[in-house]
Amino acid sequence: MGRLAVAWLLCLLAASAVAQEAPTKLSEQTVQAPPVQLEHRPQSTTQPEQAPEPEPKSAVHSTPVQPSVLPPSAEGKSQAKAENGSEEGTEFWPPFAGLKLKITDTILVVFTAGLFFATYALWLATRALVRGSDKTAARQLRPYVVLKPFVHKPEVNFITDRVQSWSFRCVWHNVGSTPTKHMITRVGLLRKYSSQPLDFEADVADKVPGSPGRLFLGPGNEAASEKFAVSADEMVLVLLDETQIYLWGCVDYNDTFHKTPRHRTEFLAKIVVVGDPQLKDCEIGYQLCGPFNGIDDECYGRPKPYDAKALS
Repeated sequence: MGRLAVAWLLCLLAASAVAQEAPTKLSEQTVQAPPVQLEHRPQSTTQPEQAPEPEPKSAVHSTPVQPSVLPPSAEGKSQAKAENGSEEGTEFWPPFAGLKLKITDTILVVFTAGLFFATYALWLATRALVRGSDKTAARQLRPYVVLKPFVHKPEVNFITDRVQSWSFRCVWHNVGSTPTKHMITRVGLLRKYSSQPLDFEADVADKVPGSPGRLFLGPGNEAASEKFAVSADEMVLVLLDETQIYLWGCVDYNDTFHKTPRHRTEFLAKIVVVGDPQLKDCEIGYQLCGPFNGIDDECYGRPKPYDAKALS
């Protein structure tokens, strides 16, 4: 851009110089016609005086003058350099560390870099929003397996019309919106023949009798565990507080979403007898035991990884 302006300036200076010098040279080279002399003849009385015929004027031919382009003078060169320098001074930043940066290019680079970082920040925000929505959808739609109230039923001798034993079972219920996957349950009955409090780590943990079972629960479905029988005589000992009987169980399962951890629900409840356990109208209750009831991170134990070979 600077070089083009300088070329145009030089052309204008050369044209003005030619225009000033051309009239001077033309005036110097103009050729004037020589004067014409007339001959005087004596007058005659008999013949009238005749005017001499004018001699033909010689045509004066002038050669055309070719305009010459003179090189710019030193003053014009210095003026052009000064204008060129002032123009470059307006197009470049002041030199920095020996670098000469053009203002327009620098602004374009800065604008492009800002646009890149703004686009990258927008991409990060969009990715975080998508991940957050995925987690929210997983929390809202995943299966939630909870424990419904325990089911107990007296086993009656029809001859004596007396209760021989009581049966207990638990019921799992999926209150979520999606089915379970790789669901494993373990439910057991624990008897402790003393009045000492239960030590979960020593008495229960994963030592509860009963083999693990595989289940599948769709949204809103229920599944009952196996039935555990307790004789009426043992129930009398429970009534006398000489024996403690606990129902304990847990369920580990996966949801159907990608890269989500396994889930767990566990419970531990002590059977409470109110009334004569040999009668059908005996009241049976349950007392939940402290920190051994919960779901996911509230559980005392951790979910075990799914092992299909261990179930075969």
